[in-house]
Amino acid sequence: MPVPEPWHGILLVDKPSGMTSHDVVAKVRYFIGQKGVGHTGTLDPRATGLLILCLGRATKIVQFISNFDKTYVADICFGRTSPTYDAEGLDDSIPAGEVPELSKARLEGLLAEYIGKVKQVVPAYSAVKVRGVPLHRSVRRGEEVEPPEREVEFKSIRLLSYHAPYMRIELTCTKGAYVRSLAHDLGARLGCGAYLAELRRTMVGDYSVSDAVTLDELVKRAKSHRLAGLILPLEKALQMGAFKVSDDFGRQVVNGRPLKLPDLVGVDGEFHVGDRVVLKDSVGNVLAIGTAGVDSRSIGSDPGKALFNYLRVLN
Repeated sequence: MPVPEPWHGILLVDKPSGMTSHDVVAKVRYFIGQKGVGHTGTLDPRATGLLILCLGRATKIVQFISNFDKTYVADICFGRTSPTYDAEGLDDSIPAGEVPELSKARLEGLLAEYIGKVKQVVPAYSAVKVRGVPLHRSVRRGEEVEPPEREVEFKSIRLLSYHAPYMRIELTCTKGAYVRSLAHDLGARLGCGAYLAELRRTMVGDYSVSDAVTLDELVKRAKSHRLAGLILPLEKALQMGAFKVSDDFGRQVVNGRPLKLPDLVGVDGEFHVGDRVVLKDSVGNVLAIGTAGVDSRSIGSDPGKALFNYLRVLN
């Protein structure tokens, strides 16, 4: 029986609660029948929403998608604390504390203080490694470990609703930001404690959960051999300017051959020096990702200038 050709591209999955990101990857590997599957940013087991998977050759662009900003809708509960900063660590034997009167104006003012670059302590119960060991593992073994502090950025935080003691917000943040830590910090600022009750990731960069497939639907499609419509080809996934190169040059990309003016057969889109761009062959296949050494409108004005700086070869 012939081995099926592997899939190459991007798969948007709406992760259910109760599964780790690795669980989702393992399930997808099984049902599509290939090992070449990786995710581009972990979601906590209790969180739901957009998990971007890279298949086949697309696993080589995981690092680029991982750096995209993320958007979440979060429910934060005031009046109780949790060592995990979310519902997993709640102790029901401890009664809820008193929550102060919180007006819309006060909440919006408090949230505004966290917009921008802030210092954030990583949750002790997280997969971040200290001395090569995940923090959660060290903490559960009773070891004394100081969680690291790092700078993250919240691009926007918007109050959606407040029905005491629950507040719902929508936020966009950079890679590495913990919404759990934000919830904990807000509770500490108000003096009543808080934890992250629910979290749903709605966007990663320009990718939206509204375009994602549920795991149940994915399994149905895989069993009936109807996966093609779900997988976004690399050429569509990497929506950026491009240098189109000759077939002879395309064969040398794997060796990191410098791009020179005679190797060009065309340019797609507009871009500036330092922008992320791709190399495409004559039929549109993406060969490599890099940065532009020239503006798209001034190619040829300086023949000696480097046109393209390699970041990752994809073939």
